[in-house]
Amino acid sequence: MPCTKSVKQFILDGADAIDELLNDQTWTGTISVAEVLGGTSFIARNCTYSVDELSGQLYNYLQAFPTFESWTSMVRENVARNMVKLSLLSMQIVDEIKMTNPDFPLLGSMVGELVYYTLERETAEHVLRYLRQDPLAPSPLNKYLWATMESAFEFLKNSQVLTEEKLVNCHNNVANMLVFQSDAFHNFAASVPDEGIYLTLDSFVFLKSVLLECYDAGHQIGTNFDKVYKKIGENPDLVRTNFESELFYTLSDSIATYSQIYYRDIVGMNRILGDLVYRTLVKEQEVEN
Repeated sequence: MPCTKSVKQFILDGADAIDELLNDQTWTGTISVAEVLGGTSFIARNCTYSVDELSGQLYNYLQAFPTFESWTSMVRENVARNMVKLSLLSMQIVDEIKMTNPDFPLLGSMVGELVYYTLERETAEHVLRYLRQDPLAPSPLNKYLWATMESAFEFLKNSQVLTEEKLVNCHNNVANMLVFQSDAFHNFAASVPDEGIYLTLDSFVFLKSVLLECYDAGHQIGTNFDKVYKKIGENPDLVRTNFESELFYTLSDSIATYSQIYYRDIVGMNRILGDLVYRTLVKEQEVEN
């Protein structure tokens, strides 16, 4: 059952995360916590469907009995018909409870069987209702937030202070997480709190990847800028030399930057500034790629 598996995995991952944090494995524990939060999305959706199905079946089950007496009559008939099976199950359940370390999954299974053979009704209907047809359908981000993200992406891409693969991996995971957060916000604003909660939990699916991928990207950026800073510190004339050797491109970038400011194209301006940084500071440096 998807709900049971999701809850079980959530508990196991949570126990591992707590153990790592208690043993001072801060970074590993943080990543594990992110993974645990990512699992809440599966619990929310899988268990919501399960609860909906259970509620629907319980409703149909109760509707089948016009009076309380008719229900008790059915229970008496089930007990009489399944007396041997119910007696064996009851003894097994008691024996398992008395054990020092009872097998709780087995115990739960036996209790479920006991309930089934006591309350079974063959005409119970199967009901399953989905809350949303396409839970992964993207929604646009706020234009200012999107412009900020795209500006950072274009600057870093064109300055070449990290590999494009690392940049894309970090950017995509952050963008996906924010899309779900944005969609959740719109649902809360529209007084649809249930879907807002589901989408917030869905966003946590990307949290682990955001931490890992963006940490790698940030580490590479820091390492490369440190190398550039040290190189320029040793040879301050390097910036002027680079500017002159790339004069056509640096002048073009300078003029284009003014144009982007005039037209208020923030994304385009950061693309050009990134290229300018590359040609004056990064090019010819031994950066990590």
